[in-house]
Amino acid sequence: HAVFTTGDDLPLDMTTTYNILDHQQRTAEFQFSGNAIDAKLAWTAGAFYYDANSSLGGRVHLQPFNYLGIIPEFDQNDSFHTSNDSVFVHGVFDVNSKLSVTAGLRHTNEKKEYTFDHTGFLTIAEPAVSSTTRSDWTVGVNYNFADAGMVYGTVATGFRSAGFQPRPWTPGQLQPFPQEEVTSYELGYKGDLVNRRLRLNADLFYMDYDPRVVTTNAAQCTPFDAADPGDPVFGPLGGICPPGTPLAGQNGWNWFAFFSAPGKVKGFELEATANPFGDFTINFTAGYNEFTSDVSDTTALGYRNPRSLIQPKTTMSGGAQYEIHLPSGASFIPRLDWTYTSHATNSAPGEEPDPAINIIPAYSLLNARLTYLTKNRDWSFALAVTNLTDKFYWYGFAAPGGQNTTGSPGEPRMWQLVLRRDF
Repeated sequence: HAVFTTGDDLPLDMTTTYNILDHQQRTAEFQFSGNAIDAKLAWTAGAFYYDANSSLGGRVHLQPFNYLGIIPEFDQNDSFHTSNDSVFVHGVFDVNSKLSVTAGLRHTNEKKEYTFDHTGFLTIAEPAVSSTTRSDWTVGVNYNFADAGMVYGTVATGFRSAGFQPRPWTPGQLQPFPQEEVTSYELGYKGDLVNRRLRLNADLFYMDYDPRVVTTNAAQCTPFDAADPGDPVFGPLGGICPPGTPLAGQNGWNWFAFFSAPGKVKGFELEATANPFGDFTINFTAGYNEFTSDVSDTTALGYRNPRSLIQPKTTMSGGAQYEIHLPSGASFIPRLDWTYTSHATNSAPGEEPDPAINIIPAYSLLNARLTYLTKNRDWSFALAVTNLTDKFYWYGFAAPGGQNTTGSPGEPRMWQLVLRRDF
């Protein structure tokens, strides 16, 4: 049970949302495991159960919209119910001392029910119901070609269950959207090299979504009380409805539309830790993630401009530390850390990002720390500083510029003193 309030952060709030959230759930899981075929096969089987009821209540006051007659004050009385029961089996078979094969299967039944009641604004009498029945599998191969090195490959399927339009503006918009389905592929390497002074983990991944759940700002171009709202019209909220629609030439009804469109995700991850000599340690990580939509028609739902990013494509980090041992048995550990995040965007998916207002530039940050450890290593005292160079950068989903854009600046240089006791 939780109660929280959000507003516009003005001295006198013009918009206030009072939320009362209640959630109750019951879960149970049973697992059975064992060995078979002369202990070459390790297996696990089981069942999972989940049942939850939630409610969202509270008064919503949006003074500017109320004044314009767009949205009156209203009370939230939404309720949600979700149930899930699944069975699964997983096994690992050792073909020989170096090669093993893994496989698994999971069958899921899930049901969701959503009742939308914003008394004073929009109440939909009939709850929306969605159900999912799904079987997913995974297969993989591991090969240990050395005592400290292995390669692996996996193929797996997965899904995100169907849901509902979360903020309908008309009765017909409370509809389920299809589940998200994915087949993922991964190839990787894990190993210790150079007499175990270098540990390297690397993998390549590729995910094929068909469909993938996406959202867009759109317009409903059928009458308010239409049982079938039709297809969402791609474009700004309340956009002008195109010819051939019932509301052609008029402003459509606002629609935060959820729908499905195929797409691909590809990338790689790299982790390295080195101990060149003594107590000197270096670590480095890098990741690359790129999403492409299979929708090429620039006017169709699901189209994403290639320069409109779901997340920054590249992230990296690195660090180095050296432990200096004192004659007393205590030690000092100076450490320096670096992080890098490539540029991000906050434009509408189908639009070309405007460099002035829709692109958050790439940035790098430095953090430093000096730690003192007592002889028994049970007490430590550290002086730490984040954003060592006091770099100004934008963080979040917005960038500077434009009359109506907002941005959250990153944290400035900050100092910390940390005293720690290990028992």
